[in-house]
Amino acid sequence: DEQSILGAFLNVLGDLLSLNSAYISYVQSQDNSQSDSDNNESSNNEYEIIQKSIEKIQDELEKIKQDKQK
Repeated sequence: DEQSILGAFLNVLGDLLSLNSAYISYVQSQDNSQSDSDNNESSNNEYEIIQKSIEKIQDELEKIKQDKQK
């Protein structure tokens, strides 16, 4: 059982490393394929998306807090 658990852990760890390297490769290829002006525009869009995501998370946290207070 212990070997099975260890094997599953190493398998998941390998998957995470593979995902990370694929993501980094994708991001670098996107950066290289765009010009500087497109890069700035893309960066601004990425920041806007991140900001919207943070706002949604904050809204959900507020909903959870309100539900717990009831």
